[in-house]
Amino acid sequence: MMQTTNLRHLPLLLLLATWTLSFVLHPGTSMAQDVEIEKTTPSAAISVSVDEVKEKLDKLQNDTAMEKKTKESLGNLYRKTISNLESAASDGQAAIDYRKAEKEAPIQASALRQKTLDKKKISPESTLKQYSDESLEKLESLLLKEKADLAAVDANLTKTKESLIFESQRPQAIRQQLIDANHTATGIAKALQQPTVIPDEPPAITEARRWARESEAEKLDKKIEMLDQELLSQSMRIELIKAEKEKAEHSVYFVNARVDQLEQIVNDRRQAKASQVQVEAEQSQLQVEGLDPLLQQLAESNTDLSRQINDITSELKQSGDENDKVSKWAERINQDYKSARQKLEI
Repeated sequence: MMQTTNLRHLPLLLLLATWTLSFVLHPGTSMAQDVEIEKTTPSAAISVSVDEVKEKLDKLQNDTAMEKKTKESLGNLYRKTISNLESAASDGQAAIDYRKAEKEAPIQASALRQKTLDKKKISPESTLKQYSDESLEKLESLLLKEKADLAAVDANLTKTKESLIFESQRPQAIRQQLIDANHTATGIAKALQQPTVIPDEPPAITEARRWARESEAEKLDKKIEMLDQELLSQSMRIELIKAEKEKAEHSVYFVNARVDQLEQIVNDRRQAKASQVQVEAEQSQLQVEGLDPLLQQLAESNTDLSRQINDITSELKQSGDENDKVSKWAERINQDYKSARQKLEI
């Protein structure tokens, strides 16, 4: 006599199909409203674990006596069951995480907003006072670091904005997934009514087929539970993302202000250094008047180059360019002048 798969899954699947269809037709409601109904339905827990099926699969692969066709059928059913159960476990954990987020996200959002408010009380300029006596080289290095930090916080802000857009679009995607789940539930319900014992079929295949059908029901159950919890927690999680966006926006503002301030300080230092080099070059030109013509020519060249550097530095200051060639040119002028003087002394 033909037997059917354990029918304890059938009422649940019919409920899931009705439950899903109701939510799709009335998107303003949550499936969580039917929690009490769910508790009164028969359990969909499968009677075998992933480890047990994996152990069966390992033994099957080492079995050299079994007929090839039977072995292939068993292997496929075992692998399908393992995949279903692993998906069910993953979705079940996701549902737990969403429940946790529903409770904790509001607290986290509030704490994050308070931290952002506290940081807004600190001016970016005040954090740079400790560097007022640092060398130009140190300030240039700090400026490069701040620019790298600015790129990082700007990327984080972009990522946060993208997360907010993604979450705002999720309800529609979830509704479509629930429609698909409804179709799947109908198919599984029909499959569960099919006979599991086929004449002359090995008992192992009958058992494996039952596990595959039951695990499919378990997988669907956990998926719908996960989607429901995602919807229930969405508004809380969106508020947390908004708080993260506010924090990221302030970070971009704060670091950008530090970069602007540091650029001003560095450019002022460069201008001062270039002006000093020009003065020194002009003084050197006066000192070599009446001396060797070559030395006078070098001094005049140094003075001209110093004036050019001073002009270039002024332009860089206005444009905010971070070209450090000005400092190198000034150093080169000094070295060339010293080298020429040493040759004349020899």
